[in-house]
Amino acid sequence: MKFRNAFFMILFVGYGFTLNAQISFENLQVGMNMEKRYIVMNISSRSCIYCLMQEKKMQKDKVLQERLKNEVYFLSWQTEQQVCFIFNGQKYASGEEFIENYGRDENGTIAYPLWLIFDENYRIIYRYFGLLSTEKITKLLDVLKEK
Repeated sequence: MKFRNAFFMILFVGYGFTLNAQISFENLQVGMNMEKRYIVMNISSRSCIYCLMQEKKMQKDKVLQERLKNEVYFLSWQTEQQVCFIFNGQKYASGEEFIENYGRDENGTIAYPLWLIFDENYRIIYRYFGLLSTEKITKLLDVLKEK
């Protein structure tokens, strides 16, 4: 049974990862059905220079990419380019609709890059606006690994 689960994990989820260890929304539910993990999202905007800086820093850190691939489900996407997807059984017509649901803090603020972390039950447990160093991302992964 373990071999079968590992095989399907590679078949369905493995192809969702790109060079920067990300998975697609389409493959997220398949992965969560097989193995519950935390979900880490790095959401950017086309016009955000800090978002480009974040992406470049992460692309350079191969160890971080490997950890994101193996320890959590990592989704990195631009809000303007994400259309018609399902997250936790709910359909979203756009990335903007998703951000309205999950991206605003208690003051109604939205900023990019936007980092969201969800637990294994799709509950948001962390929200951060701004550039994160690879060291801070690594520390976040360490905390998640301990839970």
